[in-house]
Amino acid sequence: VLFFCLFSAVVVMFDLPLYTVIPLSTLAVCIGTAMAGYVFALQHKKNGVIYGLCIGVATFVVIVVAAFLAGSNIFTQLAIIKLIAVAAAGAIGGYFGIEKADKTVIKY
Repeated sequence: VLFFCLFSAVVVMFDLPLYTVIPLSTLAVCIGTAMAGYVFALQHKKNGVIYGLCIGVATFVVIVVAAFLAGSNIFTQLAIIKLIAVAAAGAIGGYFGIEKADKTVIKY
């Protein structure tokens, strides 16, 4: 959440051109999706990559539906690249969540 607030502040404070905002927004969504995959896999301790991939695809679907509802009905190759990036970020986050869960030792 703090990262998204920082990202929003940077976009508002600086007059960034559109060709800069699009990759930065994709990066912000990828970081958020990776963190979601990490936390989900850390809690469930199994199938982290699959869960992370599903979180990434679900995030992309939510963004596409929101764009369609806002009136943007253009689905381009850039959307496919964003789908791959967001899904991969979720899977990577899930992988690292499983790695961290395997190393965590519960002490009684």
